[in-house]
Amino acid sequence: MPYKSQHVEFIGPPGVGKSTIHQKISKQSRYYGSLPGEVCARLLTTRKHILLQRLMPDKAWNYIADSFLKYRVGNHFLPEFIQKHPEYVPKVIDICEEIQYESNRVSRQCLWVASCYQIGMESRETGEVLCMHEGFLQKTVAIAWRSDRGLSLAKEYLEDIPLPRAVVYLTAQPTVCLQRQEKRKRTVVAKDWAEEPLATQNKLSNLCSNVVALLEDMEIDVIEINNDGPIKETVNKTITDMDSTI
Repeated sequence: MPYKSQHVEFIGPPGVGKSTIHQKISKQSRYYGSLPGEVCARLLTTRKHILLQRLMPDKAWNYIADSFLKYRVGNHFLPEFIQKHPEYVPKVIDICEEIQYESNRVSRQCLWVASCYQIGMESRETGEVLCMHEGFLQKTVAIAWRSDRGLSLAKEYLEDIPLPRAVVYLTAQPTVCLQRQEKRKRTVVAKDWAEEPLATQNKLSNLCSNVVALLEDMEIDVIEINNDGPIKETVNKTITDMDSTI
């Protein structure tokens, strides 16, 4: 069984509110969201870079942060992760050969997630808990969705990832999730190769539930949060439950 890492991951179907809740929780001093601008500020610690960040508009700084991180990903973070987890890339290659849809995209995302994990672990400060809203567990769901083998293939992926110390499992009614996707004009579940959106949304909700069940079998703490109601209440409950669990 993989070791438990010092990080927390969010899992849930599209439109459930992972990004929104993650951003708000990341403002808490204990939870580090590893967002590009903050990561870049921590890694670029010279007086020159600090002054540059203070003088530049947020939009310009975030552009520089994204460009910097993309460069560092290829030259440092991904190689560092591979060195520590040599079995990961061969496993991703084998899994993607069995994926029927968007295998190249899933492969790239799996490598990017590994890089983001390494970035977060290297830039977090003492006492902070790294929180990932699009981490290894979401890739597990993506793999299961795009393969005829479904959960059995996803389980193989789980064998070679750094398992989180806890997972925040977000749920919401499928119709609510669809409405949120339509509102932001990006319906993730609308794929040419997939079923109609509501059926796909239900399928992804079930896959998330099944992956969470696998994690519970691995003795990972699961914090289940319903996000049908006001976002402020959801965030407050999530923080309270995380504080008491982690």
